[in-house]
Amino acid sequence: MVRALVLLVLVAACAPAPGPAPAASAPPAVRAALAPGAPPPAVAPPPVVARAPADAAAADPPAALVGADPLEGEPAASASDDAGAAPARNEPIQGAAPAATALPAWLRAVREPPPVRFVGSGRPGPKRVGLQVGHWGNESLPAELDHLRASGGGAVGGGYTEVQINYDLAQRTAALLRADGVEVDVLPAAVPVDYEADAFVAIHADGDARGALRGYKVARSPMSQIPTWDDALVGWLYAEYGRLTGLPRDDAHVTRRMQFYYAFNNRRYYAAVAPSTPAAIIETGFVTSAADRALLVGDPDRAAAGLAASLRGFLGIEPEP
Repeated sequence: MVRALVLLVLVAACAPAPGPAPAASAPPAVRAALAPGAPPPAVAPPPVVARAPADAAAADPPAALVGADPLEGEPAASASDDAGAAPARNEPIQGAAPAATALPAWLRAVREPPPVRFVGSGRPGPKRVGLQVGHWGNESLPAELDHLRASGGGAVGGGYTEVQINYDLAQRTAALLRADGVEVDVLPAAVPVDYEADAFVAIHADGDARGALRGYKVARSPMSQIPTWDDALVGWLYAEYGRLTGLPRDDAHVTRRMQFYYAFNNRRYYAAVAPSTPAAIIETGFVTSAADRALLVGDPDRAAAGLAASLRGFLGIEPEP
């Protein structure tokens, strides 16, 4: 009898722990986007992390956290390259990133980001959204992104800088979402290390030296670890921002620096979102287009409404009456 009891205790001790619970709290809109029959992402209690206060600039990562630049003697990227990686390219990239063994030096991983144990913030509520103001506070970017510090306020057109437009849209969008009970962080160019949220959107506006281009475009990382969720966020941005602004889509000019945007590139940089954070970048229009500026500057509430509606749809939130 004693031997039997000891044997039972040993078996119980060696049994594997139960797996994480299914994501019952996942946004309905995103669950609907999952492939038929596919299980929802697993949910585990989120780790204890420092929360960034809304509207506050992120501190530099500790000196020990050194990102990708320079790497193996690679040349520094141009100051205008927001990807923090390759020089700007105007041709779109199709499909996923190449295999790790074939990656160019500017894309190879230099760190191991936290594993994806849950999608989003990992908490039941309230929902948390990060709105990054493109180019805001570039001069305060951490050392790993020092080649972007001199890039200023981005594109310029009609007497307005891109950062002015980005900041205004972020603040207006944040006000709309906060009225619906969403917790919103308005973030500068320096993203908190492994930032966690239920959605992250980098807000930018484009520029064209000829003044001929116009329209909006959206992208997510080709190296995403949660591509279904990122695709759902991109889909909502295309649908709702386009519907409420009436701007044309400019898919032909989705570039490398959008797809490999530094705030998504958490395998190369510490100042980036966590792999579990659904993330996208939107170019809301062209600062250099008088027609686009009529919306971005002349009617920014409509542009902000488009961004807010996109995020509500993605998060499955009904607007307050």
